Amino acid sequence: MHDAPHCAWRQAAAAKPAAAGTPEAKLEKWQHPSKGWQTVESAARWTAGEWTKNMAALAKEACGEGERLACHFTGDASALLIFSDSSHGLRASTAGQLEGGVSLCRLLPHEMGWEPYARGGFRNVVGQKLWGEKAADVLPAGPDVDKINLLIVVKVQQAHLDDPERHVPGRDAIVILPRREPELTSADGHYWLPKAQVAKVYRLAGDDKALDIAVAKHMHDLAVAWSIDEAALAALTEFKGGELIVEGAEHLAFLWENGCLSKLATLDASGSRIGVEGGKALAPAIKASASLTSVSLDNSNLSGLWGKFEGSSRVTKGTYDATGINAIADALRVNASLTSLSMESNRIGAEGGVAIADALRVNASLTSVSLTNNKLCGLWSEFEGGSRVTKGTYDATGINAIADALRVNASLTSLRLNDNKLGPEGGKALAPGIAGSASLTEARAACTFARAACIFACACN
Repeated sequence: MHDAPHCAWRQAAAAKPAAAGTPEAKLEKWQHPSKGWQTVESAARWTAGEWTKNMAALAKEACGEGERLACHFTGDASALLIFSDSSHGLRASTAGQLEGGVSLCRLLPHEMGWEPYARGGFRNVVGQKLWGEKAADVLPAGPDVDKINLLIVVKVQQAHLDDPERHVPGRDAIVILPRREPELTSADGHYWLPKAQVAKVYRLAGDDKALDIAVAKHMHDLAVAWSIDEAALAALTEFKGGELIVEGAEHLAFLWENGCLSKLATLDASGSRIGVEGGKALAPAIKASASLTSVSLDNSNLSGLWGKFEGSSRVTKGTYDATGINAIADALRVNASLTSLSMESNRIGAEGGVAIADALRVNASLTSVSLTNNKLCGLWSEFEGGSRVTKGTYDATGINAIADALRVNASLTSLRLNDNKLGPEGGKALAPGIAGSASLTEARAACTFARAACIFACACN
């Protein structure tokens, strides 16, 4: 892990504010030699997908034969100089990496973990790729934080970008165009990448510095909780570990609310026994995410109940509490990205079944739900002295609610209700629900009473 980038947000308290009444000047327009005045476009709200699409369109529009797009990150102060009347474009340095030149990035934002408003892990990735050991300088509250405010996209000969002699050792994303022709143009005693090579100028960051700092802190804290580098966290697509997921749930919710961690699509807390409180902690993160597609909470004690062996007997322990299930169900009402939910072996009972059913009535994204072995009808099996016995009181309200929800839900294609002792009443209720579903293609409810299983099988066909 890189300690310096992680700690950059702590510098906020010592950061010197701008003097009142003297806001920093911003580049709003720039003049292209042949196209005239161009507006600095805001790309702060773009998704990674929009970057991909828009950069492909820009390359088609701007690049000639043998050319491709590259970019230059900068702040407003430098950009105002670059596009001033006395400037010919991006001026080559006379010292520095590879003895100077014009520094360009070969990668575009969507290729470096873009997050809206250049927040979250994006700054860490860009910082490490372009600033190396000084990556902390471009994080919120760092001295060079403004250097990622603007992106100048230029068209350059592919051969110049691919020349390995111009790549900075250890940082292949950087290419230095040397102080010579034909790579650059000579004028007024300097070498320049001309303004004519500029295709677009985009504003990446917003003006809410306090929020930027808060996002950086949550990224740092989540990275520490999950023992992962922040750049790796930004690129993460899945994470497994129930206790760690719950520990980071508050950070996940905040980051997802602010458009970060858009690649993280799978959370697996199976077997972690996170309990009722864990379910309540995780629910806000599920509600906030626009990228999460799969959540697995199998055998997580979400209802406060669990099984335990005592000698030759296996008995149920704990006190039933539906608040964790209810919180997750409420999150499912809001989440519009989740397609797969598995909550097997959580003993959610009839009350939990009603909560999930109510969520299925309004959720339009879930395609697969597994509620196997959840006491949905109030009955369950225990072992006493080596013999299996049935415990509980039959209650069909949960399975009836699920059957009713199937008639309304239009997205669910797979539903698993195995090992829930549906009984004849549950089977009769579920059959017309399945028959009335407009989307369901697979439904399983094995290990029910024999008569119910027969009714259910007919309904599935």
